[in-house]
Amino acid sequence: MTRLEAFESLKAVQNEFRAARFAVSVADRTAQLDPTTLPEEGESIRPSHLRDCLANLEATYALRIFAEFEWVLRDFWHSVRPSPRVRQTRTEILVNRVAARLSIPTATTDEVHQVREYRNQLAHRAGSVATIALEDCRSALGKFMSFLPLRW
Repeated sequence: MTRLEAFESLKAVQNEFRAARFAVSVADRTAQLDPTTLPEEGESIRPSHLRDCLANLEATYALRIFAEFEWVLRDFWHSVRPSPRVRQTRTEILVNRVAARLSIPTATTDEVHQVREYRNQLAHRAGSVATIALEDCRSALGKFMSFLPLRW
């Protein structure tokens, strides 16, 4: 994998978020003007579903973008520390190991941990952390990834 491919994977998630936000916003406005445009077959979609979707969309994509970041780190770590067995390293430890190996500044690593804690709060509904905008998540994760080698 290359660092450019890693950055592109984060950008792709952000682009999907923008497309989804646009599509749901248009569907929401359309449904407000004419509720009969919503499908009635099977599980019907109500206007409230669209509003809820829109309200939760950024959090959903924060989960997705962190998953991409974690995959990049695991791919990198496997390339520098190959193992015949599947590793189940906790993400917090993985971030710290990569940071130590690449001499990533503590402030940059701390930003990633803030995003990780936000992801954990969203995924596990445990604890309470301040909301982090998707763009800020991507920025923090991208800053960390900028220390990865060009190719691994």
